[in-house]
Amino acid sequence: MSKSLRNISSLFLFVALSGAAVHVDAQAVAIASVTGRVLDAQNAVVPNVEIKCLSTETGVMHSAVTNSDGLYTLPSLPVGHYSLEATKQGFQTYVRKEITLQVNDNLQINITLTVGQVSERHRGQRRYGCGTNAAIQRFAGY
Repeated sequence: MSKSLRNISSLFLFVALSGAAVHVDAQAVAIASVTGRVLDAQNAVVPNVEIKCLSTETGVMHSAVTNSDGLYTLPSLPVGHYSLEATKQGFQTYVRKEITLQVNDNLQINITLTVGQVSERHRGQRRYGCGTNAAIQRFAGY
């Protein structure tokens, strides 16, 4: 094989592989997660709470249900702005707005539900995710 043909083949292979690398990077999705525990006013765990996390930019709803330990996880959320709602019969609906998730955030939002009607709403403290393991420790009114 001639030297110029080898150079052209090498150049073609380099361009092809470079394009594949760019294609893989373009498919990568920046994600984050939200986890937490739901308790009542007496610090008892509350199972079977419906957790809804709404992207305020796209309108896509992500949901989870707390387990027997009151824990929930919303994994693989695209970065962006969200609102969170927790509902269970016999408790006021918990609403949290203006949540911002950034790349690789693992935002912990612990929720305390107050006894009342589902139609009543309790608003949580605003929190902006600002890095891995950003955490919410307290909510307004507690």
